[in-house]
Amino acid sequence: MLPVTPRPRPDASSPRPVVPRPHAHLVAGWLDSLASTHTRRTYRYALTAWTSWLQASQVDVLSARPTDVDVWRTTLTGAPATRAHKLSGMSSFCAYAVSQGALETNPFSMSRQSDPSLTVRRPKVIVDAPTAQGPTAIQARYLLGHAKKHGARSRPDLPATDHRPAYQ
Repeated sequence: MLPVTPRPRPDASSPRPVVPRPHAHLVAGWLDSLASTHTRRTYRYALTAWTSWLQASQVDVLSARPTDVDVWRTTLTGAPATRAHKLSGMSSFCAYAVSQGALETNPFSMSRQSDPSLTVRRPKVIVDAPTAQGPTAIQARYLLGHAKKHGARSRPDLPATDHRPAYQ
């Protein structure tokens, strides 16, 4: 594995993760692998929180165990989405470390404790339900003609200019 040159910081307000020097190339590679600059910034904050906690607990970043994850999870504050994002980011970092051979297993995927407030609720799928049907050919022609004639509205809260019923 070749060392990766750390990328320049996008802005001065982004904190640098507290990561021991031997792991800096791993962090830089992981951050470079993220497509979105927003994701890079928020995951960098999460990594700072995780590594600071590990440093205070005298645990090396690559020696963390699922029990460390469980304890750290209890210290997280903020909205459920914020806590879930931190956990997701650190799971992503550990998965990257596994893919690079720096970790054997991802401690976040092996964590035993779960927080019900972080659970994503998904709709139930009824297997026996009939398939949904789209608009008829006449309705589709009307909708497409209307869209072509009037274009997309930039303000969906304003009423449409054409008040004809959609189904004729």
